[in-house]
Amino acid sequence: MYFLYNEEETTKIYLMKSILALLILLPSLNAAVTVPKGKSLKQIKEELGKKARIATTIAASIKSLEKEIGKANNKYLERSAANKSLEEKATMLKEGLEQSLVELKHEEEMAHKLARTFALESQDDEDENALLKRTILKEIARKKSAEYKAVRERTNELKEAFASYEARLSQARNDEESLYTLIVDLENKKKDLSKKYISSVENKNELEETLENALAKRKAYKVVRKKPTTSPGLALIAPIDSFVDYKGGKKGVTFKYDTRTPIKASASGKVVYSGELASYGKVIMIDHGEEIRSVILGDVQIKVRKGDAVQRGQVVGYTLAEPGLKKSLYYEVRKKNVAQNTLEWLENVGTLAKANI
Repeated sequence: MYFLYNEEETTKIYLMKSILALLILLPSLNAAVTVPKGKSLKQIKEELGKKARIATTIAASIKSLEKEIGKANNKYLERSAANKSLEEKATMLKEGLEQSLVELKHEEEMAHKLARTFALESQDDEDENALLKRTILKEIARKKSAEYKAVRERTNELKEAFASYEARLSQARNDEESLYTLIVDLENKKKDLSKKYISSVENKNELEETLENALAKRKAYKVVRKKPTTSPGLALIAPIDSFVDYKGGKKGVTFKYDTRTPIKASASGKVVYSGELASYGKVIMIDHGEEIRSVILGDVQIKVRKGDAVQRGQVVGYTLAEPGLKKSLYYEVRKKNVAQNTLEWLENVGTLAKANI
């Protein structure tokens, strides 16, 4: 009984020490996340690492709290079941005690009645049967006395047992209340830590976004593109003028955008395909002659049809944007149905990148 209570106190002390150690780290969560101008990438990375460590520490503490809450809940359920059993036994003892007290009272009344009868018989000396009656009454009194003694002893035993169970039940109820208080306390601590964890993750994500933008800017200004080597007599322009980032490989170019923007024909030609293409999304394909075609693919609103003649820079559709979400537009140049290094065909992508990023 007392071991369970002391173990709970030990658990409380351990948890309070853990929470106190964690709270020493948490004030830095309230610091501003915005990185001041002029801060180096190294400093941004160091701060990001610090935020990530804080988030990890809080997550570990929440996990530890959840384990302690689980243990406390199990103990609470066990204590509740034990208390129910104690209450049932205490109730049975109480009922037995009440019945025994009634029986004891009855025995006392019978003893008084017998004593009065014996007193009356003792006064009648003229009755020939008086001596016999007194002898019989004495024997009855002896037996009743033994019965009364047995009932009184049983009643006293029941009183002691009931008092013992009442004391145990009182202590058990106190233990159950302590466990309940501990669980509520742990749940409140978990709730507070969960709020701090969400805040720390949001701060970390914002700092990651800052770092990502800083890296993108450095990349945009430091990367030197090859001089465009366009096909003879054909100059291509980027399909969109407004984008937040782009990436080119040995084949096509992927433009990242976050706003609705016009999609333009890279050069004059004829639309040879307009619409859905399997599971790739919306596709616009333009034939520019000399077996050169440009392909535009993405979540777009198409404004041209197959067979339409288009001019260089003419709007053929619009990108579809969603608030707070970066989406992709894929662009590719093909010659004789072979994908080309599209960046080398675009004459203005470097200038647009510096203007946008």
